[in-house]
Amino acid sequence: AGPPGSVARIRVGDAEIESVSAEGQSISEIRATRAEFEPRLVGPLLSGTATAHNDITLHLFADTPESVAIRLIDRGIRHEVAERRLRVSRDEFEAYPAVRFNAGDHEVDATIFPRDGIRQAPPGPVDGRPMRRATVEEVEGLLEGTLPFRQDPSIL
Repeated sequence: AGPPGSVARIRVGDAEIESVSAEGQSISEIRATRAEFEPRLVGPLLSGTATAHNDITLHLFADTPESVAIRLIDRGIRHEVAERRLRVSRDEFEAYPAVRFNAGDHEVDATIFPRDGIRQAPPGPVDGRPMRRATVEEVEGLLEGTLPFRQDPSIL
């Protein structure tokens, strides 16, 4: 276990810390190449339930989905275009464009939201509360143990 707010304190076993740290390095690569899309980490890696087999799941924010694809093409990053259906209210779902690509040794699954989608996270699939999202800086702070995880104090 590490200091309060470290990855170990977010219920990631000691055996998994190295894997998560490696994924954190991939997130830094993502940050360097796509800062204009304000990436936010979501899913198992953020919640502390990630295994070596989980994708890195991101939310990106862009004026158009095409701008993300064009940036990937400009950087020579092979990718697949997909669609994700996310809950927007209790009984309503909406389709969002997505891209899948590799960052280092990891698969990235990035759902693309309109720029103003950064203001409100979609409801989570389990409890219906807004999904937790973390900036790259927050993830790096968690990995270094320098930033307490503030979105869910019950985890600490």
